[in-house]
Amino acid sequence: MYKNNNMKGKKEKLQTEANKAWNNIFSRINNNKAYRNVIVCNEWFTFSNFYEWFIDNYVEGWQLDKDIVGGGTTYGPQHCIYVPKEVNLLFRKVKTTYSKGVAKNGSGYQAQITIDGDNIKLGTYPTVQEAENAYLNARHNRIEELKIIYPRIAHIL
Repeated sequence: MYKNNNMKGKKEKLQTEANKAWNNIFSRINNNKAYRNVIVCNEWFTFSNFYEWFIDNYVEGWQLDKDIVGGGTTYGPQHCIYVPKEVNLLFRKVKTTYSKGVAKNGSGYQAQITIDGDNIKLGTYPTVQEAENAYLNARHNRIEELKIIYPRIAHIL
C-alpha cells in the first residue's frame, strides 16, 4: 500500500505540523532498523485520516508515542497518543547491560532516574535486582507525580 497525501496544496490549521509527523512515521519504518517490525494501520496511509486524528490529539511540544497505549508495534489512532518527552522516556524500551535505570558502579550497581532532564542517583546496591527495585520505585513515584502534572494523560499512566 502506498501512502497518499490527499491534502497536498491545501492550507489547513496545523497541516504543516501534521505532515511532518506523518512523514516521520513512514521515515522511521522505512529507514530505522529498530522499527522493522512496526506497521502503520491502513487508515493512516491516507494523510487526511491521519490529519483528522492529529487535530484532535496534537499537543505542541509533546511527542507522538505508539508504545504506551498500543504496545509499540502499530502506528494508528487506537495505538498512539501525544505525551510530554519525559513521559515518553519513562516508557521507552532501552537495551541495557543490566536493567533499565541500573549501571555498574564499582563493586555494586547504581540505580538512577532522569527527572526534568536531571540524572538523579538513587543509591548503589549490591545486586542488580536491588538497584532495579529502587529504580522501579522511583519510576512509580514519578509516574504518580506526572498524573497530577498532566491530567490529560493520567488515564494512560
